[in-house]
Amino acid sequence: MMTRSVLFIVSFGLLLPLIHADECPIPIDDLFVSVDIEEGRNRPEGLSGFRVYASMHRDKGSPKGGTSLGVDCREFSSGMLMLPPEDRAMFFRTAAAARESRELIDHTITRTYYGPKKTEFESFQRGDTWLVRVTRAEKEAIFSPDEEFRLKAALKEAIVAQIWFRKLLFHEKTPETSPDSRPPVAEEFDVSSSLGTVSGGDLSFDINLFSIGAWAPEKFTVKHWIKYDTNDALRGSSSGQWVEELLDRIREAIAAAETGEVFEFKSNRDEDDCRYTVTADLKTKEAIVVVTPGAFFKDRSDLRGQFGKEEMDLIQGFVAAAPKREEWFNENESLFITKEKK
Repeated sequence: MMTRSVLFIVSFGLLLPLIHADECPIPIDDLFVSVDIEEGRNRPEGLSGFRVYASMHRDKGSPKGGTSLGVDCREFSSGMLMLPPEDRAMFFRTAAAARESRELIDHTITRTYYGPKKTEFESFQRGDTWLVRVTRAEKEAIFSPDEEFRLKAALKEAIVAQIWFRKLLFHEKTPETSPDSRPPVAEEFDVSSSLGTVSGGDLSFDINLFSIGAWAPEKFTVKHWIKYDTNDALRGSSSGQWVEELLDRIREAIAAAETGEVFEFKSNRDEDDCRYTVTADLKTKEAIVVVTPGAFFKDRSDLRGQFGKEEMDLIQGFVAAAPKREEWFNENESLFITKEKK
């Protein structure tokens, strides 16, 4: 028999139980904000640049929140983009060798989302020019040795932004800016902020306000995530159009159950994709959901959940709360970035 465990995290307003407006400049209990200090684009043809970012987060697992900074190499594969401190140090060494017209070949072992990977660094000569090659998992990026200076300058600015973000999280009032603590200069910031979560069994749906980008007609959108929870541990999560379709099938199953009709739906998806079945429980008037995670997940064993009309109504309520959350981020943009004067 399935044990029913339903968790509602309601956050319709901005004054939330964990954080109050008079205690913190950011009255939202779940958010992730990231700002690109350096995008790593617009390099000469054939050369790469590093993306450098600073971020802040707060959620129910970390109510006080935290900050971080990171460096990515865009040429590497997803899940293996990161350039941690030991890799940066090796890049600086290799760039210095290239400026001195000196050969250097070395490597590090980098922890990635796919396990430890060898990262190779090499200074080499192409015609009259010395360059730096960085290789990981058969992907390579070529840099000017002067990229070292751009990276160091961006890291310095990221630290300034990180200090500012910490103050936003931990100070009771909006802090004063200073040369060592201020919002980063940028045209936009990335946002992910949970509006609420509904859980049933091994599955839960998280309704999330997500920024698309300043280039888009709509700056924000609402994304639905499905999370896989077993034995109170999060196995992983997925999003995409198939999650929206799954929610539609759940609503159809609940409607069928309420009228006493038999309902069963099996998704027609590739073997490596997330697959699911939805059936109607005529006794409980709920939808019974079985999800098989995609090949991305190491553990692909089935997960079971159940959802009724009450849960679907809550999800609709979370979606309805999105404009108010979006309005707050738009009105308080200056907390997160300073736009360049044109």
